Amino acid sequence: MKYFLSLLFLLPLTNCSDEFEFEPGSPEALLGTWQLVEILADPGDGSGTYTPVDSNKMIVFDNNGRFSSNGAICSFAAAVNENVEGTYEIFS
Repeated sequence: MKYFLSLLFLLPLTNCSDEFEFEPGSPEALLGTWQLVEILADPGDGSGTYTPVDSNKMIVFDNNGRFSSNGAICSFAAAVNENVEGTYEIFS
């Protein structure tokens, strides 16, 4: 399982599997299941810090350009409160 941070959308951070190799720009780097572990808390002046969260919020990226999540991905909340599905595209 990989971990992600919540900004307006999400940014990959780390992975707990020893087999994962992140190559920036590689579409395969995004694939898999990601768990929310930190949220950026910023008062709006750029001085924010990442705050650890205890959450079961996850997002799954498949290799067909689809994603699913058990919580809203465009919010700062760590809540697991709805199922969300959509598509994504990687630009090079």
